[in-house]
Amino acid sequence: MSVSPTYKGYVASTQDAFILFEACLIGQLHHISRQLHEDERPSLVVSGNVFVYEQHSSGIVRWTDGIRWGAPEVVNDFHLYRQLVADLEASECAAQQGRGDTTRALDFTDLRKYTISVTVRGILHHLVGYFTLSAALAGELLVPTLDPGLCTLSPREELLSQRFIAPAENGDDAHQNES
Repeated sequence: MSVSPTYKGYVASTQDAFILFEACLIGQLHHISRQLHEDERPSLVVSGNVFVYEQHSSGIVRWTDGIRWGAPEVVNDFHLYRQLVADLEASECAAQQGRGDTTRALDFTDLRKYTISVTVRGILHHLVGYFTLSAALAGELLVPTLDPGLCTLSPREELLSQRFIAPAENGDDAHQNES
């Protein structure tokens, strides 16, 4: 059985995430049922793809996508990761830059990954999405709060009452301060 993204777009706020979780809970969108296979990853781990899964029924304890990511940053209610291109040994960097530094230099691509999780009736649900900063800033990706098929959904109180940094009614872009 093949896997397809739960949603194609960009989750810019906690409210966007709540809308996608609600759409999955009522059956309007689908949870994915399993981890991505290695041969599926190149075509699915791309900007605009969003995956929602229920941890227990899917058997996915830890999401793996085969990409090297930098350390997570907490941005509002999301964990945000930047794709790591290469980590050069300090000596290589120091030689290139004419200094004797012993730190490691990291290089990143434009691809980002974000995650957020909620618990509904004791069941843990996860959302993992991918975007390029350039696509998000250019407005190329649809957000759930502006999606005609989803924007009228009202997330259930159980979602809204969970403790998050950025309240659901805050429509600010969750990743706007990230560069």
